[in-house]
Amino acid sequence: MRNNKNVGLLKYLLDEGLPVDCTVTAAYTRVCTLLHFAADGGNEALVRLLIERGANISAAGSTALHCAVKKGHDVVARLLIENGADVSAANKYGWTPLHGAMDGYDALARLLIENGADVSAADECGWTPLHIAARKGDDLLARVLIANGADVSAADQEEQTALDYAAKDGHEVLARLLIANGADVSTLLIGKRSDVSAANEYGWTPLDRAAMKGNDMLARVLIENGADVSAADKYGWTPLHRAANEGHDVVARLLIENGADVSAANKYGWTPLHSAADEGHDVVARLLIENGADLSAADKYGCTPLHSAVWKGHNLLTRVLIENGADVSAANSYGSTPLHKAAWRGGNLNLLARLLIENGADVSAADKCGSTPLHIAATNGDNLFARVLIANGADVSAADQEGRTALDYAAKEGHEVLVRVLIANGAEVAANSQSGSATL
Repeated sequence: MRNNKNVGLLKYLLDEGLPVDCTVTAAYTRVCTLLHFAADGGNEALVRLLIERGANISAAGSTALHCAVKKGHDVVARLLIENGADVSAANKYGWTPLHGAMDGYDALARLLIENGADVSAADECGWTPLHIAARKGDDLLARVLIANGADVSAADQEEQTALDYAAKDGHEVLARLLIANGADVSTLLIGKRSDVSAANEYGWTPLDRAAMKGNDMLARVLIENGADVSAADKYGWTPLHRAANEGHDVVARLLIENGADVSAANKYGWTPLHSAADEGHDVVARLLIENGADLSAADKYGCTPLHSAVWKGHNLLTRVLIENGADVSAANSYGSTPLHKAAWRGGNLNLLARLLIENGADVSAADKCGSTPLHIAATNGDNLFARVLIANGADVSAADQEGRTALDYAAKEGHEVLVRVLIANGAEVAANSQSGSATL
């Protein structure tokens, strides 16, 4: 019955005795009248007919006005109000039509307020229309509510104000609007939780969450109110680690400006620069380096940020680290250099290999097992990577601790093309490994 052509049919049915307030069980077991359906569909003609026939405009629960407002039907909403609809009627959850207008319907909000809607009405959770506007970041609706007397300090059952929600969700314009209209910034996540640096069971503080989300406004407020910028969780992660890991350079800068330790290491030895390098966040990496981050800091496995950047294939980040003095031949606890890491990943990392080599990486560096990058490329059958290494002087005859050469591994794995490449570049076909197995 949502089309105007059905007006005649409805009129006929009503004339034949159809109760004007007959009900139908709709979705989610909601009991609706004909007026609910007509209002929900925005059908002005049907709504007018039902009102003329005496339909109950204020049926209990969600009223026809709730339905019209929820769908943004301002003409139908006005018609219902003009015929006596209660603008402050609350459904079983405590929602009024004005709560529903917070879906971006500022014209409807004005209409409801002009007709007496309570701008500070709270639902069963204590949410006012302003709480909802704050969650959605709708500063236009918030302005309408505030201009009409909404309580900017009203708290819900969780003791959260509109400012709490605006700040946590990163709606800076709206948060500033609330503060400008009297919202108490000193109570933002403070007072309700007496310690601004109070941590949960994992050691996370509100500042950790702000850093992870990139919410610079909330981070700023927390810091201004005494949050510990270097507080570490149970794994040793600081807010700066989180900002670096997510690439939030604005928050990272804010933390650094307020004394965050750029070289703080977590329980695994990772610094914020490791985090930025691992995720490829070059802007944050530059910021950390500019502020004294240790390019040679090694994690529990001896890996530097350069190892991390190369392993993940981050070309730009690798270049940033090298340009700022990272040691291209630094070996981790297993003796692996960044070039070893590139060899293991292979594929399109030959460009990274060239970058490392151009900046002095030792193409024949051996790890603790005696494996060189060429051994690794040979094992993987990575012809292109092997050619890059050989072209830059890699020792094709170097043997690992088992006496095996790159040719041994290429032959063992059946990489025929690479076998030919190695032989063409001087590998000895007849050489036997110490393990007793011949190359061919």
